[in-house]
Amino acid sequence: MKQLIQLGLLSNLLINTTAFAVNPEQGFYLGLLGEMSTGPANHEIAFIEPPDPTIWVGKVDNNRIGGGGGAMLGYRYHQFRVEGEFLYNWNGSGSVDIGDCTLQSPIVQTPTGICPQDHFQANNLGFNGSVATMYGLANVFWDFINYDSDNASVFPYVGLGIGYARLTSRGNFIRNYYTLDVTSRGSSRTFTSGAAQGILGLGLFMDDFTWAGMDYRYLTTNTLKDYGNKRYAINSLNFTVSLSFDKSGT
Repeated sequence: MKQLIQLGLLSNLLINTTAFAVNPEQGFYLGLLGEMSTGPANHEIAFIEPPDPTIWVGKVDNNRIGGGGGAMLGYRYHQFRVEGEFLYNWNGSGSVDIGDCTLQSPIVQTPTGICPQDHFQANNLGFNGSVATMYGLANVFWDFINYDSDNASVFPYVGLGIGYARLTSRGNFIRNYYTLDVTSRGSSRTFTSGAAQGILGLGLFMDDFTWAGMDYRYLTTNTLKDYGNKRYAINSLNFTVSLSFDKSGT
């Protein structure tokens, strides 16, 4: 019986802390965002390996999981929100395949496979890299808040955003990592493009001034002609916390 009473008290506490009629503060708010993402499986890279002047084209295998963070400045008017968002997303790159030859991370045995390029083997040529993207976006949201409900603290929301993306693809080719004559040559390419995203999420008001959100976002650039003539698109799981500027009404 004692355990049942304790369970009942705990249930009442949870209900009382999550079920209340909300009256969200109107006006400006600030927010922070963290995200985990998946992006394109691979991209191409062109390079030379001196003294051979041949231009080699390889396929870089991107890591499956990336992530990043950002900040928002927005304005709320009842269920409608408009905000500016800055987002930084980073995704590491793994090996690069040139035909049947694979350049691995320099900290392992590399290269592997069948490498007709003798100097790849002689130099123990390895590779690492990354793709980093900065976004500036203008978003609009609609929060499905039922003001007449005692459970309005939890609400779904949808959103759309358009803006600008700056993508930087980096690659480092490392020779003889475990020797005294280790050398590294880096390459970097930057692309700019328009960007757009769709958002579907679930929010929780902690009080009338503060709310948290968890949402799925599909974020894509336009077609990048110099990046394999394809879009750079990511699917992300985002966690946000936002706080109204003005608490003068309390």
